[in-house]
Amino acid sequence: MANPLVGGAAGPPVRPLSRRRLAALAAGAAATAARLRPPAAAAQGSATPAPASTPAGGAAGAVSGQAVPELAAFDEVVTGLMADWGLPGGQLAVARDGRLVLDRGFGLADVEAGEPVRPGSLFRIGSVSKTLTAVAVLALVDDGLLALGDRAFPLLAALPPPKDAPIDPRLDGITIEHLLVHAGGWDASTSYDPQEQPWTWREAGVLGVAAPPSAEEIVRAMMGEPLDFDPGAKSVYANFGFNVLGRVIEQVSGRPYEAFARERVLAPAGVA
Repeated sequence: MANPLVGGAAGPPVRPLSRRRLAALAAGAAATAARLRPPAAAAQGSATPAPASTPAGGAAGAVSGQAVPELAAFDEVVTGLMADWGLPGGQLAVARDGRLVLDRGFGLADVEAGEPVRPGSLFRIGSVSKTLTAVAVLALVDDGLLALGDRAFPLLAALPPPKDAPIDPRLDGITIEHLLVHAGGWDASTSYDPQEQPWTWREAGVLGVAAPPSAEEIVRAMMGEPLDFDPGAKSVYANFGFNVLGRVIEQVSGRPYEAFARERVLAPAGVA
C-alpha cells in the first residue's frame, strides 16, 4: 500500500506547487525566524544576512544544494539564525504535500577541516530519538504488553544495581507515564546528567567497566543514586528517563531497541 505521508494511490492527491504557494511557505519561514531569535538580537535587530548566492565569510558562509528562488527567504532565515546563535553549520529540508521542495546545507560540517555542510551530510538526531521512543512505548501499550501505570524498574529486575549501593526506595514507584512526561525524579540542575560527558565516565567507574558505558550500564549505575524529587511531583526535562524507557522496550518486547523501533515506528511511517 502506498504511504499516505508521501501521497500516491492511498494518500491525498498532490496539488501543484504554484509560485503563490511557494511564496506563502517563504513568508511563514520569515515569521517563524522572528520567534526563534535570541532576545538580545530581537531587541537590537540583527544585521541582514548575506544573500545565499553571495555568501560572506568564505566556506563558513557557503550554501549547498539546489537553490529555489521563490524560497530564498528560507536561506535568509537559516543564515540569519546561524549568525544570531553562533552556529557553524546547519541543514534544512522543506516538504510540501509529500514533495521535497527545498534541500539545502549551510556553513561547515567540520570547522577544523573546512568541510561544508551538504544536503546529504549526517547530523546527530539528538532528542528526536525521544519521539521515537515514546511512539515505541505506545506501540507496546497498544499491543497490551505494557501499561502507562506499570512501574518501570521492577520490569528491569534483570539489571543488577552497583554492588552494595544504597537503593532509593522511591525508584520502584516510577511509572512508564512518569518517564514519558519527565517526572521520574531526576533533575540535572540539582545533581547531574548521566547521559552526558564527563558523567558517563563516572558511571563506568561506578561499575568498573570500560568507558564509555553502554546505555544499559548507565541505567545500572544510576540505580545506586538517590532521586532529586519524588516521582510525579513535578516535570523536569531528563535525558536519563528515556534511557530507562529504551531498556523497558527491550525487556518487554524481547528485541533490541533499534530493531523494535525500525519495525514498529520507522517502517509504518515509511522511513527506510
